[in-house]
Amino acid sequence: MKMKNLNQKGITLIELLAVLTIFSIIAGVLYSVFMNGLNYSTKAKDTVLIQQEANYLLNLLKKQHEKDRDYTVKIENNETFMILEGETVVISENDSDFLYFICDLDNQGENSCEKPYAANFSKQINPLKEPFRMKLMLKSKKDHNLQFEVETILSRL
Repeated sequence: MKMKNLNQKGITLIELLAVLTIFSIIAGVLYSVFMNGLNYSTKAKDTVLIQQEANYLLNLLKKQHEKDRDYTVKIENNETFMILEGETVVISENDSDFLYFICDLDNQGENSCEKPYAANFSKQINPLKEPFRMKLMLKSKKDHNLQFEVETILSRL
């Protein structure tokens, strides 16, 4: 009488298919979590960059406003932000990532400063005579839904 060997080692095709199915489900979930994290990280980085650019421009304007000289704030084609003293360019920012917009709240009034803003802006400012009420808006060229607005008043004490 022949005895069958019941201690066979190895895996069946069904066991192999079950392991592959579970592995592919886990890999799919991990991939989607990783990609969502990467997308959120990129969006957060872009938001911080646009806020930093606005803060940088406002800081430049504040420093210029603290001087006793007249100056001009100028934006050309929404791509070049300039501060001029007479004909001399003090600051010129031409960033390929952002579009610049300024709305003069003194001339426009709060309710008439609606979109779309003008592509070109120019205003002569005398810091000793008047404060400068404005709304600064930066818009990302890559993602048109990403924008940052700040409303402020530059004045001397």
